[in-house]
Amino acid sequence: MPDTSSVVGSVSYIPTPGVSGLAANVSNPDGIGIPKTAKNPAAAAKFIEWFTSAQNQADFAGASGASKVMAGYFLPSRLSGLAKLTSAGGLTDGAELTALLKTSKPVFPKGAPVWYPQFSNSVYTNLHAAATGSMTVDAAIKAIAATANSLSAQ
Repeated sequence: MPDTSSVVGSVSYIPTPGVSGLAANVSNPDGIGIPKTAKNPAAAAKFIEWFTSAQNQADFAGASGASKVMAGYFLPSRLSGLAKLTSAGGLTDGAELTALLKTSKPVFPKGAPVWYPQFSNSVYTNLHAAATGSMTVDAAIKAIAATANSLSAQ
């Protein structure tokens, strides 16, 4: 929310640089899906529809005031939610960010590979350990590499 930030007006969005010019942006919203083993897939689908609606996405990020903010939900994952947040004045330079995200592409266009959850867990667990000092940076990088090597051998 702009009224609580000390850097409003001091930072701006820039296009993602690439090897030979601008590259596609990665918004990196969390994927939401329904497991094959779900006991009530229809209810799960309704929840996803509700959760990903443009208005709820904007509200969770502060478009309608602090009372509807979801802690840790900083930015709508849909352009329609981002547009609502921007038009409500809840996102400084939101028009620029929206324009950049229109060129975004998924990291995994066909969905995350089966190995990704284990790799991702290794990355965030080891980076967190290094950041908190319970593991050296060198050890964290080696642990992540070991996981990657193990998964690539499967």
